Amino acid sequence: MTGGTANGTAGGAVGGPVVLPARLIVAVAWLREHYAGPVSVADMAAGVGCGVGELSALTVRYLGCTPAGVLRAARLERARLMLLAAAPARGAVRRVAWSVGYRDLRRFRTEYRERFGELPSRTLREGTTGPIRPGAGGGGNG
Repeated sequence: MTGGTANGTAGGAVGGPVVLPARLIVAVAWLREHYAGPVSVADMAAGVGCGVGELSALTVRYLGCTPAGVLRAARLERARLMLLAAAPARGAVRRVAWSVGYRDLRRFRTEYRERFGELPSRTLREGTTGPIRPGAGGGGNG
């Protein structure tokens, strides 16, 4: 994910950590349980018990991206962990993409490469853990 930690803080500017609002912590926890399914922003908001506007405002303010960007980051980060742990095999990238909620393999490859600077097949094949490209993946209007 971009931003917050398990203890409900995000890196602050000059003053140190920023405490995240309870609704945002619940939203991130909800997302970690439901990321693999066909999740919309409205589903996320309903699962947390708030409106789409409130959820959007919270994620933009505290995580620096839209709710869809938070979902994308969760899916891609889980996919990377799965690829790093998997044995190279035919169809492995497709299975990982599907298991984290991507139904379009081309889109998965493109977004994965934008976020991690390499194709998922390379991560699978070489088990690389290269640096995440600065500013990649989490933000945007999606």
